[in-house]
Amino acid sequence: MSVGDIAGFTTVFLSVTSLLLALIGNFWCNYAVTTLTLTSNALGNSTSIPLYYGIWNYRYTGVVYGTTNGESYAYSYQSCASYSGEYGSADTKWHSARAFTVLAVCLGGIGMFLSCAALGMPKLWKPASMLFLLTTLFQGLTFLFFQSNGCGAIPPLDEGTGSSAITASFSEVCGLAAASKLGISATVIWFVTALTALAAGKQDAEEDREVSGKQEDAAQPEEALKQEDAAQVSN
Repeated sequence: MSVGDIAGFTTVFLSVTSLLLALIGNFWCNYAVTTLTLTSNALGNSTSIPLYYGIWNYRYTGVVYGTTNGESYAYSYQSCASYSGEYGSADTKWHSARAFTVLAVCLGGIGMFLSCAALGMPKLWKPASMLFLLTTLFQGLTFLFFQSNGCGAIPPLDEGTGSSAITASFSEVCGLAAASKLGISATVIWFVTALTALAAGKQDAEEDREVSGKQEDAAQPEEALKQEDAAQVSN
């Protein structure tokens, strides 16, 4: 197996990995995280619950309050849910982040298929590398969500019964969650994939030039022999 083949198969493997990471990271409901703090009005003790946001959906949080032997407690449960009108209208950066999630996945998927085809048609390595570079840019721009009005907004919260015994407060700091960390990994690997695709194209071109050079060198002695034979016949 040649160096060009190794670079080509590496590109295909990295593109598949990046696409899977981007699909999970871009559309999972725990892209960003903030903190909900519940404080007992009677005892003053508090507990913190993470609240998760996604670019397309969020993690719905429900809280069940109760009292046992005079002590208040809160039990929370969470599940992914679509955004509703309670969040208000998404701003430009939020809409842009959503658009870039789709563009990154679509262009990355096209680049992946191009890289598979380029294993048999080396001329496709250059357009594949360009697509991977664009995908890197679009994947990175999905992080505009952290500057939008969706990140850190107070989500719909089902406080249930007994909420008067506990005070809820929200942190305004919006941090990285698991999905956005996958997005960072995808961004880095998309860029590496673009480099390996470019390297595969250059290596294949060099190998083609070497093969054509050897064929020319092998053809020159045959031509010389033919010319000598022709000269002897004429004499």
